[in-house]
Amino acid sequence: MMNGLYCYVRNPIYLGALFVQLGYVVWFGSGIMFSYFLFFVFAYHILIVFIEEPMLRNKFGTAYQEYLKRVPRWIPRLRKI
Repeated sequence: MMNGLYCYVRNPIYLGALFVQLGYVVWFGSGIMFSYFLFFVFAYHILIVFIEEPMLRNKFGTAYQEYLKRVPRWIPRLRKI
């Protein structure tokens, strides 16, 4: 059973961190900070796809595969599943 934000999106902590960084980009209007933001978008995606998700597949098996099918990685669903 899923609880909290994990019912809507698989990586709410990373997504929240990216929104904070994006807020800084908007607030300061800095190209360098935008580059920093893009680096972290890429880095988080690589971390999740190639390290976290394979480890979780091995640990939780079929249950995690079902979770992957129902809950999106980055763009939250607006309703609870």
